[in-house]
Amino acid sequence: MTVEERLEKVEREQVETKTELAKAKRWIRQLLVAGAVGLTCAVILAAASASMPEAFAQEQPPVAEVVQARKFVVLDENGRERAVLGVTPAGPCLTLSDENGQTRTALGFLRINTEPGLILYDENGKSHLWLGARPFGPQLLLFNKTGKPQASFSVFEFPTEPTSTRSILHLRGVNGHENIELSASRYGPRIWLANENGRGAIKIAITKGVPYMGIYGEKNNALWKAP
Repeated sequence: MTVEERLEKVEREQVETKTELAKAKRWIRQLLVAGAVGLTCAVILAAASASMPEAFAQEQPPVAEVVQARKFVVLDENGRERAVLGVTPAGPCLTLSDENGQTRTALGFLRINTEPGLILYDENGKSHLWLGARPFGPQLLLFNKTGKPQASFSVFEFPTEPTSTRSILHLRGVNGHENIELSASRYGPRIWLANENGRGAIKIAITKGVPYMGIYGEKNNALWKAP
């Protein structure tokens, strides 16, 4: 190989080396640019994610701790009123209705701010059960199909005589008259039986430890008694 050929070979090798170096520099620059872009995106995403919860929370409406209204109505899928919570002339009351719109249950003040209670109605709107707190004490009433009371259980509490509490069970006939009364007080138990008109009676009692029995006429006159 001549000297000229050797020089040409060296020159070609130098050119190839420079080309490789240029390619390596371009690759390094591209890598640095990509890394810088990636780092910038990561910083932006981190800042955005940190600020999003606060911004989202600021966009949400505040949760009300108290809801005020005169009336709440719950509708079924057909738009019929099934539950109503509101204030009536007697006081606050909750009513539940069947699919025909008939009130079947009422809970609340049933008389003007004095007697809270529960009423159950049949499909025709007739009362079947009444449970409430009367001025004299609690009371349970059961009604027949016509809406007349058939049975009641009451507890009478006398404010002037705290020890005079009296529990009474009344059973009524078809005419609504009291036919049977079973009661208990501090004086003792008592059974009272009357005819279909609620008159005339057989009375059996134990008063202060002394048994008693009497038969009375329709005008409450004593026909027989012992002792």
